[in-house]
Amino acid sequence: AGAAVLFGATGAGITGWKLSRRWGDLEEFSFQPLSHVSRWVHTTVEVADSSVAQHLDAALKVGNGKLIEDAAVPCSGGGTIALPSGSMLVRSSSQPAAGASAAAGATADSQGHVLTRYHFQREVDAVQRAVHLAIFVSGWLEDDKDYTQPWTEAAQLFFPSSGHLALRWEPRQLLELSTVFGQMVAQEVASSTASFWFKTTAATGAATAGSLAAMTVAWPIWIISSMANLDNSWLVCIERARVAGRCLAHALADRQTVGQRPVTLVGHSIGARLLVYCLLELHRMGEFHAVDNVVLLGTPVTTRESKWQKVRAVASGRVINGYLESDWVLAFLYRYLEWGLSVAGLSEVRVAGVENVNLKGLGIAGHHDYPRHVLDILARMRIGERGPFSD
Repeated sequence: AGAAVLFGATGAGITGWKLSRRWGDLEEFSFQPLSHVSRWVHTTVEVADSSVAQHLDAALKVGNGKLIEDAAVPCSGGGTIALPSGSMLVRSSSQPAAGASAAAGATADSQGHVLTRYHFQREVDAVQRAVHLAIFVSGWLEDDKDYTQPWTEAAQLFFPSSGHLALRWEPRQLLELSTVFGQMVAQEVASSTASFWFKTTAATGAATAGSLAAMTVAWPIWIISSMANLDNSWLVCIERARVAGRCLAHALADRQTVGQRPVTLVGHSIGARLLVYCLLELHRMGEFHAVDNVVLLGTPVTTRESKWQKVRAVASGRVINGYLESDWVLAFLYRYLEWGLSVAGLSEVRVAGVENVNLKGLGIAGHHDYPRHVLDILARMRIGERGPFSD
């Protein structure tokens, strides 16, 4: 049998990665570029096998001059050229029979076979051509644009040589969480809860808000009852983060999705918890090649040593825990803590190789306020100034 064009064989890349199977109750999971910077890439393919040319012509006819799926095309000189979906035919030329006068662009090889020359072009965005990726994961939304907007300027400033992606996951549940919290603020329940938190932790003499003394606060029943809706929305998002984190791990481990490019992961709130689940799943899978650096902000995860040792083992670069001792929202929502353990988003993680950065003094009003301060946070962490983050 002769050579044949293989369609759908080259991989769609990370922006085209789709859920290949059902992942629990996960409703939405996709990657979107933070910006759409692109350039045109030109590819020339010479084909000597007439059957290959016929298959390629047929595929181009279906797409009106554009390939609607990936193609692997055997070439006249040996080997195969991959043509991603979206490749557009600019022009082609061929010699209809041996010995006939050659059309412009058509030549004959050493065996006398006719070569048909195809000229393609395709638009390639920054993510596809970047040798390093930075993936940003939001965990607290007030609007759909919050998947990308809080990260855009920081990505360009601190990761100028990387491809920038935002993970879009479970917008319905995350927006509902923000809406419920907004209702609590409007009813002044939130301010009463915050006041109680600060007074109680001060009275207990807790060294930090993430300490055991702070986490064993006896919250009044009326506060717990008033915040019940927030509790419910939070727990739903926590569960979806677990599933989405495992899903992200499998996407990063897929060689056709990421290739051999190192990936930096940045997330806040439940998005940071999603990243922890991702790293733990990569550790379970034995995948230690994918992740470069990790930045976690306000992470609702315990400081259990065994868990963070696995997180540290998966990343080849820096692992940074950004915490805020005064984050009363996180303290309340994570009050069902295992005895004797603290929360990473409230305190230091005491594991070798994990950097802890106290975010006090940056004007962060609380757990929901991280997105507005991303630039100041990454500057305090000295991202881009030294180590693996440097360009």
